[in-house]
Amino acid sequence: MAVGIRYFGQGTRPMVRPASTGGVDMSGYVPGYVRPSVTPSTETDFSNEDFPEVDFGDTGLTGVTSTGGSSSAYNTGKLALEQKKFEAEQAAATSAAQRLRAGQEAQAAYIRSQLGAGIPSVISGEIGEQEAAGQSYINTQYQNLLNALNARRTSGENVLTTGYDALRNYLASNVPQAYATAARAVPTTVQSGLEQYLASRGVSGEPSAAEVAAVNAQLAGGATNYNQLLNVLSAQEAAGQQSRLAEEQMARQLGGERIGQIYAGATSGLEQEKLAALNELASRISNARLQAEQQRIAREQALQDALATLLGQGYVAPTATEGVTEEIVDRRYVASPIEQLAAKLPNIQNQTLANRINQFVAANPTASLEQVAQAFPRLSRGIA
Repeated sequence: MAVGIRYFGQGTRPMVRPASTGGVDMSGYVPGYVRPSVTPSTETDFSNEDFPEVDFGDTGLTGVTSTGGSSSAYNTGKLALEQKKFEAEQAAATSAAQRLRAGQEAQAAYIRSQLGAGIPSVISGEIGEQEAAGQSYINTQYQNLLNALNARRTSGENVLTTGYDALRNYLASNVPQAYATAARAVPTTVQSGLEQYLASRGVSGEPSAAEVAAVNAQLAGGATNYNQLLNVLSAQEAAGQQSRLAEEQMARQLGGERIGQIYAGATSGLEQEKLAALNELASRISNARLQAEQQRIAREQALQDALATLLGQGYVAPTATEGVTEEIVDRRYVASPIEQLAAKLPNIQNQTLANRINQFVAANPTASLEQVAQAFPRLSRGIA
């Protein structure tokens, strides 16, 4: 015969209570955060609204009979088994969270060590080496071409000098002297035989002497004119020689100036090509440095984003210099309503109520506060 029990299990039989499992550790649900402690419920006065299946009449609780001890022991063992399973799952989750935390802390340490590293020395060194090598190549090529131009200039000047030296020597060794070496005329005089004959006869020869004097004067004048003509022609001949020598000097100078102009034009073009090559090299080096700087900025931003992602997950604590406010740093995880309801299990003395809570938690892992309050009106009090 069933033994009637009084309200809340007081009667002729002691209340069968589930084995104590201690506080339920809910920290494994969100690794890395300190879950606020949920004060277990110590309520023992439950109204009938939480026990719709319990008859509080003379027959006692539904399903509790005088021979119900084995059923209570079975429920207690099942609860203990479920509790151990839950604790094992929580331990595994905690271990996984610890490993994840350690990995992300190492990842954050590496990211922080890479922040502000600047352009890698290998890249900047390679750019510097390319710049130095390019400048050396350009300067070497410029100097080689300049040396070739100098050699050609020297060769041209030597040819010019040799040619004009030969001309000058020829002019010096072949001086025109046709008029300068011509024999000069010597004035001659004539004697009158008539004057001598008249003198032998005692007759005066003055009339014929005057004629002879006139003839001698003509002869002297002709010789003088001839000699003067030779002198004029000889002077012109010498002047022509001097003119040719002067022309040789002038032509030599003009030839040297022409070579100088050619050399100046060639060196000017060579210098312009050198400047253009150096400018192109400087442009390439500047673009390479700009590209390296852009890559550095992009890498820095990627590192900042990765670090922000780690900090946002809550596994890694931010440093004071990373711009995280105290409000974000001190933010803690708030247990969900279903988790707060499960935290009350260790203090539930009524086995039937404990079974209902276990079934509700297993079936509704994401239940809202309203759902918890609808199923357990009194237990939902104090749940945020």
